[in-house]
Amino acid sequence: VSLTKCLPPLEDDFVIYPNPSNGGVIYTEFDADTTGVIELYNSLGQIVRSRDIPQGNFKGELFQRLATGVYIVTIQTDSGYRREQKLVVTK
Repeated sequence: VSLTKCLPPLEDDFVIYPNPSNGGVIYTEFDADTTGVIELYNSLGQIVRSRDIPQGNFKGELFQRLATGVYIVTIQTDSGYRREQKLVVTK
């Protein structure tokens, strides 16, 4: 197990919506200087979903059909940019 220093989420550079969500489609917007990965972790710290992200501005569908719960969405780019944001799913 390793610990990674993480900067606090910034409202203007990483947005997830709707949040809280009803578990339907979840969207995101952010600017990435390089390619990377978006990971969705459950409350046990397990990766639930993962997807590659393109370089540049990204605005679009992130995840669909999530179960009720609290998740952490992490963006990690190849250049070292890392942000985390809590996502709440209610039904």
